[in-house]
Formats: sequence, structure tokens, C-alpha cells
Amino acid sequence: MSLCADNNAKEATSRQILKHIRKIETPMHDVRDLMVNIVQQYQQVDKVGYALGLFDKSASFIDSMSWCSIVGKMDHHKDTLNKNNKEHLTKLVSYLSDLTETFEENVVEKIQHYRDIWMKKVLLWDVAIIAILAAIMTLMFYSLNFSLDKNTIYNTLLSRPFFYSIIVVSVVFAFIVLHTLIRNKVAKKMLDDMNDNLPQGMSLTKSFSNNIKLKYSIFRPTPVGWNFWQQKRIHAVSSNLENLHDKLNTVLISYKDE
Repeated sequence: MSLCADNNAKEATSRQILKHIRKIETPMHDVRDLMVNIVQQYQQVDKVGYALGLFDKSASFIDSMSWCSIVGKMDHHKDTLNKNNKEHLTKLVSYLSDLTETFEENVVEKIQHYRDIWMKKVLLWDVAIIAILAAIMTLMFYSLNFSLDKNTIYNTLLSRPFFYSIIVVSVVFAFIVLHTLIRNKVAKKMLDDMNDNLPQGMSLTKSFSNNIKLKYSIFRPTPVGWNFWQQKRIHAVSSNLENLHDKLNTVLISYKDE
């Protein structure tokens, strides 16, 4: 997004937007203060988005909303807001409110849903591989005239410990390699099929890709980036919304339509 200047203006982050608004010399101090507060709350939600991998730091949840009409008014030292500006202000706060209320349902649960599907598919393939490897080992041992007698098996293993250790290590290594390949193969197929319904610049595929990295357990109960502190951050924004709504109502009452 640009700072509402011209088509050649560079893309702006929420931090640059906030810095720009704070520097504006405008007679509408209450509108500027409200905008500063609104952008600050969006920044808090953005931090959760970054942690979840929904987008990088050049994007923001505020990107999906029209804020330039209000900033443009302040930039040009206007001293009032028209009906259109008021509607945009209301939408900025309303979208933030809807976003925080449905964040877990529309973002976190969706990420976890894709991750659960991926986990189940990988586990099914793992079971199949274990069955195949077990069958191969059984045939191999029988081909080496293994007896089902426990003492015979024990004595045979003691007679050639290095050889049989190599077999076990090779089987385990083969399983790890195949498991890794399956994780990546299943993930690639799912990524090809995933359709995101998020604002431009945001994608569940980025978050899904973060969750399937080998360093994370396949049984991880929550998506990567969603923890106690991120939940507290979302709840804090929700708590601040009541104050935002009060300020918005005050601003709307203060300015007559042009």
C-alpha cells in the first residue's frame, strides 16, 4: 500500500503508516488520535499474523481496508469529515472487531485443520511403510535360517552383533528418509490444492509450510506461532476495542456531514 500520495509512492508498512499519521499537522486532533489508536491495535494483530506465518512484514490486516480517505483529509488540513470518511472510520474499527472475534475460528482453526489432514495422511503412509519394512525384515531373517526359538535368536544375534546392528540401523534410517519424503510429498500435494480466502498479501499456505517443517513434531497440538502470549495479545486488542468504539462514537458525533 502507498501513503496515499501518488501511483509512484513506495509501499508502506503499518509502522510507516503510524509514523506518517503521528507527524500530520491537522486541526482534527481527535481524528488523528483515533487513527493512531486504530493502527496500533492493527499492529498487535499483525504481530500474531507474522508469528503464524500468514504474511511477511510488508503486509498487514489493515491492507484490506480503506484508510486513505481519512489520512488524505488530515494531510490536506481539512477540519471536517464527510459521510464517506465517517463510513471508512467505522469500517476500520468494525473490521478489527470482527477480526479479533473470529481470529481463532477463521485463522487458527483453519491452519490446524489443514495440518490435521496432512498429519493423518502422513501417518497412514508411515503405517504402510512400517508394514512393508517389517515384512522385508521377516523375509530376510527367515532367509538366514532364523528360528522362532528365543534362545536361538539370541545366540544368533550374539554371534554376529555388528551385522545385525547394521541391518537394524539401515531399516531405521530407511524409515526416516521415507517419512521425510512422504511429509514433503503430501504437503506439496496439499499446497497445490489449497485455496486461500484471505486479503491480498496473506496466505494460509505460508503458515501451513511453517507447520510441516521437519523440526516440528507431527503431533504438535497447536499451529506454529500460536501460543499463550499470542492469545493474550488478541484478547488485549479485544479489550481495547470497547475504548475504540467509544472514541469512534465521539468523533462521529463531533463532525457534521459535508
